[in-house]
Amino acid sequence: MKPRVIFLTEIFFPVQTSTGYLLTQIAIGLVQEYAVTVITSGLREIDALSEKWDNDCPKDINIIRCFQINLKAQSLVQRFIRSIVSSTTMLWQALQVCRKDDVLLVVTNPPLLPFTALILKFIKKCRYVLLVHDVYPDALSVMDVIKPSSLGYRVWDELNRKLYRSASQIIVLGRDMSKLLQEKGYIEESKVFLIPNWADSEIIFPQPKSENLLIKEHLLENKFVLLYAGNMGRTHGIENLAEVANSLKNNQSLHFVFIGFGVKRPWLEAYKAKHGLSNISVFSMTRPRSEQIISLNACDVAVIAFSPGMSGISVPSRMYNHMAAGRPIIALADKSSELAMVIEEEKIGWVVAPEDVDDLLAVIEFAQTHPEICSEMGARAALAVREKYTFKHARSRYNQLFKKIFDDPE
Repeated sequence: MKPRVIFLTEIFFPVQTSTGYLLTQIAIGLVQEYAVTVITSGLREIDALSEKWDNDCPKDINIIRCFQINLKAQSLVQRFIRSIVSSTTMLWQALQVCRKDDVLLVVTNPPLLPFTALILKFIKKCRYVLLVHDVYPDALSVMDVIKPSSLGYRVWDELNRKLYRSASQIIVLGRDMSKLLQEKGYIEESKVFLIPNWADSEIIFPQPKSENLLIKEHLLENKFVLLYAGNMGRTHGIENLAEVANSLKNNQSLHFVFIGFGVKRPWLEAYKAKHGLSNISVFSMTRPRSEQIISLNACDVAVIAFSPGMSGISVPSRMYNHMAAGRPIIALADKSSELAMVIEEEKIGWVVAPEDVDDLLAVIEFAQTHPEICSEMGARAALAVREKYTFKHARSRYNQLFKKIFDDPE
């Protein structure tokens, strides 16, 4: 009988947001070697997040869906309530299902969920692997939701030490994340397993901007287009891009395209209206994942923007798909971040310090006047994906990790 891996994740197939998609792909990558069970919350019918995949989830994956409260979770209070409900119902279900020989894979989003694995280890004696998508409470500190000096932060920090030290392995998405967790005293280097996310390189690849449907539909053929695609959340530097767009509004050959959703999108739309910025277009993510090639190729340069202090806290999965589309990247990011390191190592774009609007302005103007450099960077980005950041690479690493755990019982 195959050894069993149990996933604990709030979001899973058929939801196509990054966490749901990535966790589903990881499960698909493990199912040939392991019996995979997924304990997840009920389906959330939330606008664009409720898009369905083109293909069915493999029948070999046993999916157990738990009760989920129907909140859109735009506010932190709603997200917290939903997190409590989903984590509690998933814990209850896992208590019925888990056995001592099982190994759990639990993701750090939502932030209460990983502690269910700690409880299960104590009660059921099963082991768990922690997949770190975001580091809490640090992410909330960057959002200015909780102060590092507060009692709540200090208690959470101490609980995390127990959570991380009790895990069999810690999967990190970037080198900066590993460094941060070690500096905080959460983990030892021997427990760290680096598995970067990957690009959908089978369905995303470079295409000429001149042939792009979105570019043609919105009459942007003769514009130098900068694209921000993805979540517009509290930790993303949307304000910096909008300010630069305002500074460059008289540059008739330059256009900013925003595609996505998030709590900052209404602010962006209001800012555009207030300043009369015809050089900004804001679109919803209405295309299925299989058509992402259209939106990701609808630009000359891609932009990823973070708030200051995000190094080690999160690694943007969107980076790899921008690379697969053969587009250079302008990153508003800390120099020590994985995003910045990849860009500089592969020579595929520019790194600008968060909130340095003057430097961002200069980089954009340089990119616009040097199309040959942009083209060379884009070609290197697509090559780097094929060599390092495909699902095949990630699947191999996940199988290697679980083989190590099952072959070496604690």
